[in-house]
Amino acid sequence: MEASANTSCSARFDVRVHSLSAIKKAAYKFTHAFSVRFETVDQDHVIVRFLPLQAPTAPLDLLDAFHNEVLDQDLREHLAEETKGIRDLIIAQAFSPISLLHPELETEQGERAQAYRNTLENAPT
Repeated sequence: MEASANTSCSARFDVRVHSLSAIKKAAYKFTHAFSVRFETVDQDHVIVRFLPLQAPTAPLDLLDAFHNEVLDQDLREHLAEETKGIRDLIIAQAFSPISLLHPELETEQGERAQAYRNTLENAPT
């Protein structure tokens, strides 16, 4: 963490700990007040520099909030990866014409649906 007199500040991250994607998502949340610059230090490290767009802001407060946001975004990515299977199953079931979880119910439900369609088709107009 580094702050300068003109209120620009920077933070260095190890991309083996927090993904670059999470760092970028977190940085985006601060673009309303800061211009954000990324610098690659080496294969495993990146520096994020913040330059204020308007009146100076307390740089250390900004960096604390930014670190918290990076952690939040990183955890969101991990949760999304961990729950990918169940999310894909829910989406597949939502768009499937048959039950993927209980295919044995399909005959009964299918017969009821067909009977309902027949009723609608034969209803007087």
